[in-house]
Amino acid sequence: SNGMLNSLAVAQIGYDQIENAFELGRQQDVTECISNFLSQIECALNPDELDESNEQLDSVKKLFYGKTKQTLIPYDVQARKAKPGNKPRTKIERFLNLIVNIGDHPKDIYDALDTYFTEDLLELENEEVKRSLTITELPSILQIQIQRVQFDRVRLMPVKSTEPIPFGEKLYMDRYMDTDDQSIVYKRDRVFHWRRELESLKKRKAVL
Repeated sequence: SNGMLNSLAVAQIGYDQIENAFELGRQQDVTECISNFLSQIECALNPDELDESNEQLDSVKKLFYGKTKQTLIPYDVQARKAKPGNKPRTKIERFLNLIVNIGDHPKDIYDALDTYFTEDLLELENEEVKRSLTITELPSILQIQIQRVQFDRVRLMPVKSTEPIPFGEKLYMDRYMDTDDQSIVYKRDRVFHWRRELESLKKRKAVL
């Protein structure tokens, strides 16, 4: 009836919002398509061998998959060093792509990867723990997924950022590799403290 029709609320959706929704869908489908495509190829391949967890190793794994290592170690914040006598806990994981976020407005691809691989402090089992992430094995073809979909808290809707992330013809990944070189470990520790100090100063600036 007319009375019922008059009481209904009609959502006003603009053309730009419809286009934005379609664009978000296309962005998600690209990543899913690559993953599904590689999974189907693997199903058709015979394994070259099996790893210790019976995971199939084949041409797809060798070309597109790398490995990261997450390290957790109890940390003394006051002394600014790892607590002595504690063995680090490590976890090795296989990755298909590295996901970088542009929410912090990185100036280039290294700035984005630095955030992805940054060392940070976590509270785990009522104890401060330093977490670090490094690469133990790089794939022949490295895929970097740029997470462009952000949620606009003012407009209450997802939006896609078109902010560029510059990168050159060569990408140097040595700074993110796992290493026992003490000079590099020392530099990473300095960067860790610089980042903490910078974050503290930003918070102080916001208060002032």
